[in-house]
Amino acid sequence: MNPEEGDLRPQLLDRFGLMCDVLAPQDPKVRSEVVRQRIAFETSPEGFRDKWNQPEQELSQRVVEARDRLSKVVFPDDFLDLTSRICVEFHVASLRADITLYKTAKALAAWYGRMKVEKDDIRQAAKWVLAHRKQRNPFDSPTPPPSNTNKKKDAEDELMDQIFNPPPPQTENNSDGKDENSEYSEEPKNDW
Repeated sequence: MNPEEGDLRPQLLDRFGLMCDVLAPQDPKVRSEVVRQRIAFETSPEGFRDKWNQPEQELSQRVVEARDRLSKVVFPDDFLDLTSRICVEFHVASLRADITLYKTAKALAAWYGRMKVEKDDIRQAAKWVLAHRKQRNPFDSPTPPPSNTNKKKDAEDELMDQIFNPPPPQTENNSDGKDENSEYSEEPKNDW
């Protein structure tokens, strides 16, 4: 998708599982290295392929290992509640996001060589799953360039922190947070 061509309708966007922004580097040294590598490829495609063959093979092997591990990765049941809460808090309309978030978090755990999904897998997956699904007014201007999105990202990160780290539940008898059964309770108990 090219943002310069305008936005797709939400029901079409929802069909895309994941989204990430691919931007040109802003560091001149990184940009010049990309150009150098392009020139090297154009000058000698075979030499370029030979140079990158070993890293490509290692990456391919890692993909195969992650794919083999994927069916064995455990996704704790309470994490399903977490994924759905994330989708609800970000005002996502469809259930595709919940399902894709589940699958992506499992894939990330498999990629990192783990047999159980962790909250960080869900947090990372949510960035890709929700990027294009968050509710927007159809008359909003197109997505601003990345340099102008810092405040929006901070608010999204704050909401994500609240979801992942909710305050402890309050009970009727214990609204001040003190443990009534603690032997160090400030108020004396009457046993009669």
